[in-house]
Amino acid sequence: MKNLKKLAIAAICMVLCVSMSSCTLLFRYLQSSEKTPSEESFKGVIILPDDGLLEDVSISVELVPEVESKQVLNIEKLWQSETEMEKAEIYTFEEEFYDDTEIISYTYTADVDGVLSAWITEMYAGNVAWMYIKDEYGEEIVSDYVDKNGYGISADVKAGNTYYIDVEAGYSAFTFTLNIGVPNMSSDISGYTVVYDSTEYMNQENRYIFTPEIDGIYRFDFYEVMNDCGLEFRVTNRLGETLCESYNLGNGEGATIFEAVAGERYTVTVSQSIGYTDYKMQIGYQKETADIMGYDIVNDSIEYADQINYYTFWPKGDNATLVLEEIQNGCLMGIHVYNYLGETIAYDYSAENGTYLKLQGLNNDKPYVIAITHQVGASDYSLIIE
Repeated sequence: MKNLKKLAIAAICMVLCVSMSSCTLLFRYLQSSEKTPSEESFKGVIILPDDGLLEDVSISVELVPEVESKQVLNIEKLWQSETEMEKAEIYTFEEEFYDDTEIISYTYTADVDGVLSAWITEMYAGNVAWMYIKDEYGEEIVSDYVDKNGYGISADVKAGNTYYIDVEAGYSAFTFTLNIGVPNMSSDISGYTVVYDSTEYMNQENRYIFTPEIDGIYRFDFYEVMNDCGLEFRVTNRLGETLCESYNLGNGEGATIFEAVAGERYTVTVSQSIGYTDYKMQIGYQKETADIMGYDIVNDSIEYADQINYYTFWPKGDNATLVLEEIQNGCLMGIHVYNYLGETIAYDYSAENGTYLKLQGLNNDKPYVIAITHQVGASDYSLIIE
């Protein structure tokens, strides 16, 4: 402590030279990596007594350790981007049968692949009609008899092909309204997190094109669905293979693509199943894997069912402790750690606030992957690496 003594003597001389008779001189040394503090490492303050007279000089030196700052990585929540689709095209025709042998026929040439539907309304009770959809050669694709309003037939159609919709009187003359619903163009919803659309007629299909930018998990949830209504959901790849399919989805329900490939073009189809309803389709996107090398705290969030957030982790030594904090009450998450071979070395399927994992025998020359998974509820969280 030679430098301390020299600095103390210098301070006493400075006070005496200005004819001050009493003071307390406080030096605070901010502890650093230097073994011997230099004069630049000291800061001083003179505290005068109330009467302003200085008689004695005392010096105290306080060593204050410098507080290490934590390196924090804040990862943003998913962006919000909305789009609203146009209503489906429905054509209505008021018709009348003058006798029981009459056939009314309409021609339709499909602009896009999809489902063509035809149904009858405004028909008085007791009447019956036969309905047909035929191809361009007049071959029957589907047929049925209709004795109630709101019922009809549907068929898959191909773009560019011509089809015939025939309605034949059953037993007598009567009036009715013929309704024809035609498929909409597929809409590209890539990059959107919210899609507003509706089902308005039987067997209606709404088709969307979706191309992810990152490999991983994508979630489709439905909201604002009318009570007692249901939707069918299907995702197919460019080969027509079904990757995901769910039936009778109601409000707050959804489905997940677990192994989507970046750049792959998928077709998402939402079909009428029970009743007719508007709906809001919420899409949860896979986040990029975050490199958290050098960070002590990672602030992130779980926002949708089946979500997984991945982090690349390089340990500083042989051991480490991972702690989850700031999780909302009632929410649970999973935490998994994998080595560079993809082998699980530690996990907890029901992590709540304060849950920790101790990792031992780590190789700091190899990267590890930490995965935080959705279990129950949605919540922000802090991942602390010690």
